[in-house]
Amino acid sequence: MAAKSPLFPTTCKKLLLAGVLCCDATLECKDGRWQITGDPTEGALVTAGEKFGIHTANARVRHARLDTIPFESANQFMATLHEGDAEGMKIIIKGAPEVVLKRCGNVDPDTALRQVEAFAAEGMRVLGFAEKRSTAPD
Repeated sequence: MAAKSPLFPTTCKKLLLAGVLCCDATLECKDGRWQITGDPTEGALVTAGEKFGIHTANARVRHARLDTIPFESANQFMATLHEGDAEGMKIIIKGAPEVVLKRCGNVDPDTALRQVEAFAAEGMRVLGFAEKRSTAPD
């Protein structure tokens, strides 16, 4: 299934890895057909990751999940905490762009939200992602 591309930008790979880690969907081949278990949007993230060489099972072992704030419609986000490496533990948040942007200090929310609105006007579904490294859980 993988269509791994050496030209695929590092930033995009990092985004797809965040999508694979900050979701609960699974993808498996049964009787020659690929099946998604879980939310369709999360299934699309896992599928995209697999197509670009980010194997979900391996990624989830390498970056073991330690804790989760599950998605609730009232909060409009999901967050996961992953085992640390040399850079520290990894915290990933996925959700409504305006909710994610409120938690980011290094982004101009007005500019970003204008782009989100432009994408939405073209019928695209937009998710926000952010990652933070930490030596201790926040």
